[in-house]
Amino acid sequence: MSRGNENVKFRKVQVFYGWVVVAALFLVTFILWAGFYSFGVFFKPLSREFGMMATTTSGIMTLSLLVSGLFSWPMGHLTDRYGPGAVLAACSVIAGAGYILMTRIYAIWQIYVCIGVVVGMAMSSAYAVPAATAGRWFIRRRGLALSLVFTALGIAQMAAPPLTAKLVVLGDWRFAYLVIGISVLTVGVCAAVFLRRSPEDVGLLPDGDVAGHGGGAQMPTLTGYSLAETLRMPAFWIFCPMWALMALPILLVIVHTVPYAISMNISTVVAATIFTVMGAANIAGRLVFGSMADRIGSRLSLLITLSIQTIALILFVFGRDLRLFYLAALLFGASYSGADVIFIGILAEFFGRKSLGTIVGVSSILWRVGAATGPILGGWVFDSTGSYSLAFLVAAAGIAACIGLTFVLFANKPGYGAIASNLQ
Repeated sequence: MSRGNENVKFRKVQVFYGWVVVAALFLVTFILWAGFYSFGVFFKPLSREFGMMATTTSGIMTLSLLVSGLFSWPMGHLTDRYGPGAVLAACSVIAGAGYILMTRIYAIWQIYVCIGVVVGMAMSSAYAVPAATAGRWFIRRRGLALSLVFTALGIAQMAAPPLTAKLVVLGDWRFAYLVIGISVLTVGVCAAVFLRRSPEDVGLLPDGDVAGHGGGAQMPTLTGYSLAETLRMPAFWIFCPMWALMALPILLVIVHTVPYAISMNISTVVAATIFTVMGAANIAGRLVFGSMADRIGSRLSLLITLSIQTIALILFVFGRDLRLFYLAALLFGASYSGADVIFIGILAEFFGRKSLGTIVGVSSILWRVGAATGPILGGWVFDSTGSYSLAFLVAAAGIAACIGLTFVLFANKPGYGAIASNLQ
């Protein structure tokens, strides 16, 4: 076959660049969250070396989440203006520097600066930017695209804690942080090179559609509500507190499950394998429930995932052996990850793609507040009662409340009728 014919054949099987963007977002998301999810492994070593109570150690993660919430709005705005590549590359450098600096700390306040402030600042982009970018590149297959991007969270949750625990055993916690820091910096920057803000920026249409075909947008322009218009809609103010309630259990479980299991006389390395189960379920949950939302709609899919999550949190209360921890982790990982993908897709579904980065950034402020509450709640409850049970019950009650709020949210969905079709 001639070289000319080979080139023609290659063009015929050309892949939509949106899937390249999804792959790059996956890598950046994975490496940023791998370090973040490993904090539970460092919980006991840091507490022992610096003489910190559980509340004090939990406060490191709480500060990190609050700082990330503070910077999420600016990061979303910068993404809308300059694109995700520059933002995620810069944040990968910042996060990597924060972890590397942990190898040189000798006081509690330095931990708060490195993890709470520096890494927290970088993590402000680790969810909102990938979510907004994937949401822009796809409409009909948005659930699938978001699922593929955020399976990175499940893989990071499954792989990072056990690997980090082995690094701590092989060297020490400082060595583990050095490896994490170098990895975040190099992988994050390299992957960010391939990112583009939207298909319209490179003369394409969402989902790889051709103008006049496939049911996608017909003109290469972004549509949707502005931030100012979004802030005037009741749905946005129902969405934000729901997202805060949904975020609270995530970091509660991630930060405290390993020390919780250790308190039940399960070894550190074995306890870290609970994250392996949760991570595997996280991957499956995002793929299954994200695709389900494309087929049966976001409301019913969200109700299903929230119901399963409530059951899982109640099961954590009865955790006494490894098997029950595994079951709770399995249900929780699948349900919270599925709800996560569905809920972020609702922002694009309700408010469009035009200002999606800014809207995700603003709304994720309350997500960060809810997530920040989880670790400090777990630490305070444990210090006060010697048990994590009350913390998990409070989290379960919050998720149960979200089931009812889902009906209120969709009753206030903006843009019914002809307007809705133009917002995507």
